Amino acid sequence: MNIIFGLAADGRVFPEFPGSDDGVVGSLVTGPLGLINVLELQLGLSEPSTTTVVRIAAWHAKMSAVPGEPFWASSFEKDPWATARLILSWRDALVMTGWGRVARPEAGRLADIALAEETEPNLPHGLADRVWDVIATLEAGETSEITSIRLIEDREILTPGVARLIDALEASGVEIGQIAPQALDPLQTDLGCIQKYLRDGSIAPLTGDGTFVELQCETGLMAAEAVAEWLAVDPDQSTVIIVPDGDSGLLDQMLAARGLPSLGISYRSPFRGALQVLSLAFSIAWRPLDPRKLIELLILPRPPMRRWAAGLLASALAREPGIGGGSWQRAWERIEERLRAEAGEEGDEDEIQNILLRWQQWTDGGRFHPDDGIPIDEAVSICRRVGQWAVDLDAGNHDPLLMAVLSAARALADAIETLNNATYSPLLIERMIDQAIADGAPDPDAEPKAGNLRGVINPAAIWSPAHRIIWWDFVGPGERPVHLPWTEEETASLHAAGCEPEPIDMAATRITNAWHQGVLNAQEQLILVRSAHDAETEPVTHPLLHWLDPILDGSELKYVARAEDLLSEESVQVAKRAIPRRQLDTASLPVPIPAWALPASIASHLDARRESATSFEILVSCQLRWILQHVVGLRPGSLREIPKAPLLFGNVAHELSARGFIGESDPEKIRAVTAESIDEVIEEIAAPLLQPGVSQELAFAKERIPDALAELAQILRDKGLSVSETELSREADFGHGLKVSSRLDMLVHDGASDPRIIDLKWSGTSKYRRDEIAEGRAIQLATYSRLINPEGGVPAGYYMLNQRQLIAESGSPIATVPVEAARNLGETWSALVESWKAWSDLARAGQAVATGVEGAEAHVPPDVGIQPNNDPCGFCDFQRLCRVRSLDR
Repeated sequence: MNIIFGLAADGRVFPEFPGSDDGVVGSLVTGPLGLINVLELQLGLSEPSTTTVVRIAAWHAKMSAVPGEPFWASSFEKDPWATARLILSWRDALVMTGWGRVARPEAGRLADIALAEETEPNLPHGLADRVWDVIATLEAGETSEITSIRLIEDREILTPGVARLIDALEASGVEIGQIAPQALDPLQTDLGCIQKYLRDGSIAPLTGDGTFVELQCETGLMAAEAVAEWLAVDPDQSTVIIVPDGDSGLLDQMLAARGLPSLGISYRSPFRGALQVLSLAFSIAWRPLDPRKLIELLILPRPPMRRWAAGLLASALAREPGIGGGSWQRAWERIEERLRAEAGEEGDEDEIQNILLRWQQWTDGGRFHPDDGIPIDEAVSICRRVGQWAVDLDAGNHDPLLMAVLSAARALADAIETLNNATYSPLLIERMIDQAIADGAPDPDAEPKAGNLRGVINPAAIWSPAHRIIWWDFVGPGERPVHLPWTEEETASLHAAGCEPEPIDMAATRITNAWHQGVLNAQEQLILVRSAHDAETEPVTHPLLHWLDPILDGSELKYVARAEDLLSEESVQVAKRAIPRRQLDTASLPVPIPAWALPASIASHLDARRESATSFEILVSCQLRWILQHVVGLRPGSLREIPKAPLLFGNVAHELSARGFIGESDPEKIRAVTAESIDEVIEEIAAPLLQPGVSQELAFAKERIPDALAELAQILRDKGLSVSETELSREADFGHGLKVSSRLDMLVHDGASDPRIIDLKWSGTSKYRRDEIAEGRAIQLATYSRLINPEGGVPAGYYMLNQRQLIAESGSPIATVPVEAARNLGETWSALVESWKAWSDLARAGQAVATGVEGAEAHVPPDVGIQPNNDPCGFCDFQRLCRVRSLDR
């Protein structure tokens, strides 16, 4: 077996296989990890791999067992996991030098690390341990099937452990050689001058012949467009693209738009959607429950239950953010009903209950207090649940992302059991999850396409000459050497024992060599693509460009091309290619339209309508919005949003009034009942108020809401009224196709006359509701009034909880703050019915009016009883559809 070996050859390389002289069968291009895998297989050393999170857990346990006050004691007390992770990285770096294999010096901090090494439990092997296991086996006389190894880098700059491995292989009979750099023709080109400078330091002037080009771009988007345009001029030419940040997504989009093959390079991100399930599953376990996290879990593209069930629960949380409230219970009732309907009469009841139990386990949150931690068995159970979800969802398709979730869940469960704590704090769980998913997963849609483009991440992965090389995202600071933590005394003791920590200058030399390799292997052209600005940071100049300063200085920037020239010129010369451009015709953005044509099918939707107080308010504000939202059921999107604090206060007050007023009229008893119940109600329907950072709002609600309800009870007592019903639903058919249903907050009565209606409101001010009554636009009150008495209506008013005011029109028997009204509730209802008929007839005639658009007045029917208000667009989700709001904002 013949191997070409390079420190950066474990990923993508160019060329992918050895040349035709050597053949492909029995040959391999690989890096340290690949070489170790081959040798372990051939030497019989293979064993199941151990994830980093399990190794850290084992090392954490070993560090915990060290007696006395080791040097890490203070840090370990504050953040044990992060401390264990850091010290383990130090330990692995030591092992790579031969520590523990050649000798184990114990000067300074090395003594504490050595003591941890000797404690239980056993530490699973990492890469450094595997390297030395192979070395020991080779030194014991075993041989591999490898015939020869040719090194891409100079042997002198190999890392210590790899160098010892190469020595051991050579001693076992493997021929070790060096890939001789291919001498390029000494062409009198800019690229030749640059390469000659890197080899021997000689300086020759650059002429700007296009063989060496620095492509400067203001943005990454412009850079991607310029590179794609350059490649599209001659797509048959072979080109290697270095993508040092490991993500070719932006460039691939531009390449695909021009019919070019994509590179398909994607970094392994821990933030892929499915990988977040593990974190979300734990985050909802803590008390108090964070409904936002639970909604995030439910609105995932592939939630841990059927999407329709997740949607019902997410909607319930958006209405009443908490577990156990009325909306939450009704959602589960609907889920159970649908499962039974799908199963049919022959459905298995046990199976239905098992499905419900599995789904409920995902949403049974807020059970563990952070101070107490989560028990080990519960933590492992969550991991197993996430892993099983990934298996069920994958259904044997071996989806890479779902397999990564399964692997992370199993690794976390193993780490939790390895650590073997009785309970786990939120911080420790968070640290362990971060480590379990740290390897992440690549973009599942990122796939390389066959063609003349090849992509690599590290310039050192180009081990043979390439015709053209494009160095994408050529900005600093570049790779940096890892700082060694050892003191002079510790370093001296390591050297004395035969353990050789790598000098920092050697690491720097290796990094520089990789940069040079990317330049020296370019045969015809080298293009360095530099973006001046980035969305998050201001990039710095790449160190290699500083290295080239002596030869670039005085060239009058002849080697520089500017991508933005493509935006203004019909033909731009870039790196020996003329890129043709033509100006596109511009089109104006759509303008606001006041009147819109409707299809004839809208009539069938209108016939099935059942209005409510809310839909009436939207109708008289903007007919187009009413049609979009309430007639055809258009929604802004699937995103569920947690209500803000004022709305939560109102929800809590409504629920407490339903619990406190039935069968009770004494203000002090109502205050006591609501104060006693408020914690439970907040947890069930307003859990965000329990989150850190809103303690002031929570204290305000606990004081204000019981006082407000007690004040309402006192007002009702003073007026001789008592509550008969709360949270009641009413519907009525008013003829001519007008059917109305709504939910009313409270009915009160005096035992002799018709009941009265009180609508509870929480707001920072009562001005809006006072103005509404004064202008004769109290549509909610007018609707509720007629639902109770369709013939003549009943008195109705708003009780402003925050202000403790009962607002109604003058002359109303329930008002404590009477308001002079331009028309009473009866007149308002009549005007509302006229408006409903006029707007409905207009819709049946095939026209809708966006009343917020300039010129809409000319299209408003003359017989509308209530004119649209002055600001119909303030809280509308359809502003971009009617184009009141520009598409570019």
